[in-house]
Amino acid sequence: TGFTNALAQSLKNDVCESEQGQSDLVEKSQESHFIGYASGSFGTKFLKDYRVLGKGPVTQAEAVVGRKNNFWAGDSIAVGAFGNYDVNSGELVEADFSAEARVPVHFFERMVGGYDNPCFNDSISVGYQYRHYQNGLLGAKGKDFGNHVVAAGFKHSSKLDLELEGLGLIPDSNTSDGYLARFTGSKKWNLGKVGDRDLCVKPFVHTAYAFDWYGINGFTAVNSGVDVTFEKKHSVFGGKIESQSSLNDKVDNVLYAGAEVGVRF
Repeated sequence: TGFTNALAQSLKNDVCESEQGQSDLVEKSQESHFIGYASGSFGTKFLKDYRVLGKGPVTQAEAVVGRKNNFWAGDSIAVGAFGNYDVNSGELVEADFSAEARVPVHFFERMVGGYDNPCFNDSISVGYQYRHYQNGLLGAKGKDFGNHVVAAGFKHSSKLDLELEGLGLIPDSNTSDGYLARFTGSKKWNLGKVGDRDLCVKPFVHTAYAFDWYGINGFTAVNSGVDVTFEKKHSVFGGKIESQSSLNDKVDNVLYAGAEVGVRF
């Protein structure tokens, strides 16, 4: 979605902590508690599932709230909202509402005998998204319209964070069914203190295969970039740069950047 995926960030403990901070986080996570994240960001373009929507630049707002350790240690349920405003056209290009449930699994943990980082656990997720697009986008001329999307994913975290995500469009009068399978590799490092904040760097790369995903078929693109953030326990600000190298006639080559300020609780 936006500069960061707030729902994922809050649910997967994607925070930049020292070793002591990680131990504190693990101890806290054994108790049931609420989680949340809210952010505002600015970007040169809006890139969504390998498609450029609107002209850019854009401003974005995102918020999520949820609860961890509801039925099992490490599980979570959360809901979120996202909006993208195109500065050039003066239009709200997209507004999303989402829900996700995540459960930890221990398949790789049993294979390798444990993780180097006790904060990370493998997990599986299921979710639902409602995506509302403005007039004229994605071939729907003359009216705004919404899409219903179901999602499922698996994440493994050790020396690298690896994630496989599947998205499916629920067909309706505006959209036929379509599917997107995305693979992401990333890792977040704490490079030390800058004042009273942690300087964190997160390089990433992802690609996807589409099955009639808004008219796209086959491999989409290879996207690579880096997030640089300055973080404290309850706040974060930083920047991002990302390059999209197209593998498909219906996908553009894109280079874009953004900046974000966020609060988590």
